[in-house]
Amino acid sequence: YSWCDLLHHAVNCHISPLSSLSPSPCHWAGCNTTPLRMKPSLIRHLETHHCSPGPKPIPPSVAVTLAKLQHCPPLENEVESPLTKAVRVTAALVLRNLCRMAPSTHCQIRRHEHRLSEVALSDREAAHAITECLTYLNLPPPLHPLSLLTLMITLSHIIS
Repeated sequence: YSWCDLLHHAVNCHISPLSSLSPSPCHWAGCNTTPLRMKPSLIRHLETHHCSPGPKPIPPSVAVTLAKLQHCPPLENEVESPLTKAVRVTAALVLRNLCRMAPSTHCQIRRHEHRLSEVALSDREAAHAITECLTYLNLPPPLHPLSLLTLMITLSHIIS
């Protein structure tokens, strides 16, 4: 089993049954962090501290982040042909639907959250769909995830 499988199990079997309105403690053995958390915070806590393959990454300093941004040309400088625009919007809609309908994909998509955030903040036509994608990434997964068959049928309707 993967770390994503562990997180998915913890959320679906242990966190989803909890009330959304009342804070709950983390019951992970040996966890002595903040005693009570709301459901979204508890999910993020599990993902960060208990369901990840390594130690929590140290965020880069502001200076390093600014230096990286200065070397990356902003998205607005790119010339976008009608074909490029159509491909980007289609890709953004597929990502949005994956985030909405297949919580098992969240771990893979979350790896690209920084780049997706840049697209969401741009003036591209795909920005709205990517913003929705990021929103779905941060929502708790549904109690009964849709089957792969339902996802494929939905995607075929979008494409056709």
